[in-house]
This record gives sequence, structure tokens and C-alpha cells, in this order.
Amino acid sequence: GYVPAFVRLAPHTILTFVFLEQLRIYFGYTPTDKSR
Repeated sequence: GYVPAFVRLAPHTILTFVFLEQLRIYFGYTPTDKSR
């Protein structure tokens, strides 16, 4: 079903984006982000 798949994938996706933002802050560079 879609709901179990979403529940399983959503936390991983959120943590990935948070982790990437932390890396950007720590390394002091901002890669091209087309969403913003």
C-alpha cells in the first residue's frame, strides 16, 4: 500500500535533507539548490 511505503520512506527522506543541510552549514558551502 501507499501509506506504509510513505511512512517507511518519509523519515529517511526528511533525515537525509536535514543531514545535507547540516553538512552545508558545517563545510560552509552552498550547492545549487533549485527548490529555493
